[in-house]
Amino acid sequence: ALAAAGQLVALERSKGSVRGLARALRFCSYPLRCLGEYDRAISLLQEAFEIAERQRLAEDAYAAADVLVTIHVDRDEIPEAELWLERADGWARQVGAHYARNSLNSERAIIALAAHDLPKATALIDLDIERHSRDPQVRQQVLNLSILTRLFLLRKDRDSLERSVTALLQGLARSQTTCRQDFFVASYALGLAALGRRTDASRYVHEYVTSDRRDGAELAKELALFLVDGRTPRRGEATNS
Repeated sequence: ALAAAGQLVALERSKGSVRGLARALRFCSYPLRCLGEYDRAISLLQEAFEIAERQRLAEDAYAAADVLVTIHVDRDEIPEAELWLERADGWARQVGAHYARNSLNSERAIIALAAHDLPKATALIDLDIERHSRDPQVRQQVLNLSILTRLFLLRKDRDSLERSVTALLQGLARSQTTCRQDFFVASYALGLAALGRRTDASRYVHEYVTSDRRDGAELAKELALFLVDGRTPRRGEATNS
């Protein structure tokens, strides 16, 4: 995937296509993220953003900034994430589509939850579990259900937590997302553990890590908490968790 993406970038550079190059650079960041090469991904995304900003390509500028927000949030680099949130927000207003605003609010909610700012997180996301469960875009569905699971966990709302965990499991069964799947699975495992089902959580994480995970980046620290001695098992390895 990375080789193909690199060929696409080279092709768009040779053609002199401004929009094509901005998008090719953004696309190339995805395999880099999956390989854990975040610095290279960030560099390409910054170039994509600068090209789009210079040419006033609102949707492409927003998209590049949005991915940069996600990477910095996942790396717990909050000041950098907030800087790109501000840049993305200006372009999202020009895009006008609701998905752009929703995506940025999701990132703000994750940042608020990490700071245990429950009022702010609550104000940024619809608490309707059923509505999120019906979202036709599976990635957005599992993202919002992951956020709700963490929110209800912090609020100690057991009834809502049970419903969000159940809905999240159904979403995970349909999701083949890379780059952020660790966050989704960790949300589910944390929710299960809070409901007194830590053994089930460890079993699910073990299965994900040994059989289903396609990401070559370092395992999320939250997931390591559910593995034997905090280490990543080899494929086919049993666990007594």
